Amino acid sequence: MFAYYRYKEFIVSKTRNIVRRVLLVLRIFSKVTVLLFIIASAEVCADDANGTHIRLFEFSSEFYMPMGNGRIDGLMAYDGSRHRIAIYWIEPSLYRDPTYFLVFSDFIFTEEKVHYWIHGTDQPATFDLSDINRDFLLPRDVLPESVARSALAISTLARSEPQNENVSLEVGTFFRQSRGRADYSYELPSEECNDLLSDSNVTDVQILNALPFGRKYSKETQSDGSMVWCAQRVLSGPHVARVTVKPITYIETGDPVRDFDPDTLGHWMRIPESYRTLWSFDRVYLKLKDQSDKSVSSRELHDKIEIYLAKNKVPFRLDLAFNQLWFKTSLLTSDTNRILHSAHDVVTAICRDGSISPYRSLLELARIDVQIRERYPQQSDRFIRSLIGLMVQ
Repeated sequence: MFAYYRYKEFIVSKTRNIVRRVLLVLRIFSKVTVLLFIIASAEVCADDANGTHIRLFEFSSEFYMPMGNGRIDGLMAYDGSRHRIAIYWIEPSLYRDPTYFLVFSDFIFTEEKVHYWIHGTDQPATFDLSDINRDFLLPRDVLPESVARSALAISTLARSEPQNENVSLEVGTFFRQSRGRADYSYELPSEECNDLLSDSNVTDVQILNALPFGRKYSKETQSDGSMVWCAQRVLSGPHVARVTVKPITYIETGDPVRDFDPDTLGHWMRIPESYRTLWSFDRVYLKLKDQSDKSVSSRELHDKIEIYLAKNKVPFRLDLAFNQLWFKTSLLTSDTNRILHSAHDVVTAICRDGSISPYRSLLELARIDVQIRERYPQQSDRFIRSLIGLMVQ
């Protein structure tokens, strides 16, 4: 009887782990798909690169997550053997997703390794493309570093020739069959999750090949040379991810910008200046946040952000991001005037942005309320009333 109980407990535990892995892959799959489409675009353009020029591309991606639609923008360079992918913008609606390693990230791909840097980490890291464990493709947690390495492993396996059918990803079949074609589509029927969960020995590859609702992958080449990749559900629902990659220009390899130098990860000069400045300020903020004595340094950063906004006209969609960072920095200063001034400007920026729904505006105001109330519980009602009045006007 005791042996039966232990066996039953073991099976229940394994089933829970499988369910957890399935739920996790649903959370990260759009991120993996976005990275995979961008990498594939670089490889498709291999015939256009001859080693004497670097080709630049800009890309954007719209994708669906349970909390709402999102968008990222970035830049890619390719010289025939190496490519670099830098993602420098994500729409604020998904900014707080803990699994979103793409919020600001920089990757340099060589034949053997990937050198990469993720916003929030101290140092760049390296991923060995020859050291992929096919039994552990999915991340075991939602830390950005873990999700990023999972995405690199899955995208590498999908783009490589399968060793046998047991480790072959269906999305890889789509990429192999789409090579050399301007337009192509590939459909995977929906699988029953119950059948998948009943097998206690299910592999990560099997989970990736049996996503709920099925998948339809497509590739389309437009008249201007842009490439559009799309992944969507077969049965119902919105696109999982849609990536548009547009060629910009050719550049001589002797250009002074070090396009494939790992030392420039996180500081690539081809990224638009205002975006680089935003993320540079944010890196300083993240370091200050963990310091015990931060009042002097935080005031210096607060002043720098204020001066930058006064002297530079930032792109409209960066307006709110800069003001949010300015407000977060003000909270570190413990200066009431700075906090109120910054909170006022954040609410003003929210009101200026017509793309922000009333619901999200209230969420942002609620976050400001919580942060102020934690520091000034006696005065918070008076502070927040003035902000509500500003928003109502």
